[in-house]
Amino acid sequence: MGKELFLKYGSYIENLILLASIIIFFAYIKSKFVHSKELRNAYGALYLILGISILSAIFYLFGHKGDSFWDINVVQCADMAFYKGINPYESWKIETDCMRTVLPLQYTYLPLLLTVLPFEYLSMGLGETIWVFLVIVSIFLLCTNAKKLFEIDMPLLFLIILFLALFGGINIISLQAANISFFVYLAILISLKYLINKVDEWKFYLILGIVVSIKFHMAAFILLPIVIDNRINFKYIGVFIASFGLIFLVNYLLYPNLLTYWIANLGYVDIGLRPYFFQSSLYNQYFSGSISPVYFNYLVHVFLAPFLFITISIFRNYLKKIQLDNTEFNIILTILTCMMVILILPRVKHYDFILLSVIVFRVFHDSIKSLAKSDMILKFLACLTILIVIYSSIYLQPKWDNYAFYEIFLLFISYMLLQARRIKLIRNGVIKK
Repeated sequence: MGKELFLKYGSYIENLILLASIIIFFAYIKSKFVHSKELRNAYGALYLILGISILSAIFYLFGHKGDSFWDINVVQCADMAFYKGINPYESWKIETDCMRTVLPLQYTYLPLLLTVLPFEYLSMGLGETIWVFLVIVSIFLLCTNAKKLFEIDMPLLFLIILFLALFGGINIISLQAANISFFVYLAILISLKYLINKVDEWKFYLILGIVVSIKFHMAAFILLPIVIDNRINFKYIGVFIASFGLIFLVNYLLYPNLLTYWIANLGYVDIGLRPYFFQSSLYNQYFSGSISPVYFNYLVHVFLAPFLFITISIFRNYLKKIQLDNTEFNIILTILTCMMVILILPRVKHYDFILLSVIVFRVFHDSIKSLAKSDMILKFLACLTILIVIYSSIYLQPKWDNYAFYEIFLLFISYMLLQARRIKLIRNGVIKK
């Protein structure tokens, strides 16, 4: 009965909560922040607002604890099969009792990873408990490192709550799945320190190369240094190629017979999150007979790449006209480029928003600071950006059918416009840097 009521009235309740949240937040801003200008007074109301979403997420996780951890379950089963001498890429067909999902999922990582993981020595329950504990620790480290790296003047507790609430609870879904991407994106975030601060920059390329050997699509982050430096550093690109090339070589030398199965399993992919471009009339009229829906969706995402890249390049030249310190300059371009990378990924999954969620910390931080300025256009752009963040964070149940792609696209535009307006005001001497 309760579920039926939620399905019938849930969206209306969410909209009412959203409207009330917006009113409460901006009323709080007006009463607490406008006069004091202290950043800590600008987000206090959001503890209450985001608390609704977090409470909903807790009820959701406890209600689905019996059908969680499916991603790590795949790795566990593959590791146990590998230890027994069974092909880990076909273990889902051989040891069917190990899989907890209704639809069997395939192991898609390189075999070398299984030599590192210890699941064959642990029971299923203990292995899951340890893994989930490490995932929770990684969330703490993600927020801690992001706060320091992006110079965010907000309490860590608030950032953790915001991380869990953003994009319709998309990170709650990733936590429920216990996906390995928490560690992958933590590694990328740590590598950004070397890129932004321009100290031991080669470590960014080394870490990225290792990460790519786990998840191929992470190679798109090689665009970050190209955008920031406006050139290709072939020496460091060599470090990147050598790092993942060496890992592939070791896999080939140790497990040549398994690589064929690994490549075959890579073909078992779903279409990912919205938008579904294959549902358009363009696909139905001209491409449905020649291109599968999955690959058409891939192509449209890739088609966006040059347009977004050119947009960021133009903005970079505009940003260069004022003498920002190198760290702030690099942070702004890193934020925009990370958004672009997710927007152009051929297949976007829930876990791809892990890094973007901590990126949004700085977007929200800059928007709040802009509210303290006197320029009305800057205030409007700040309000627009804040509204997108609040809108994405209010829900009564974490959303599988997620529209986070559109929210990121809107944040990409609003944040770029916000910074462009700020730059113009700085150049005209209206505001200080």
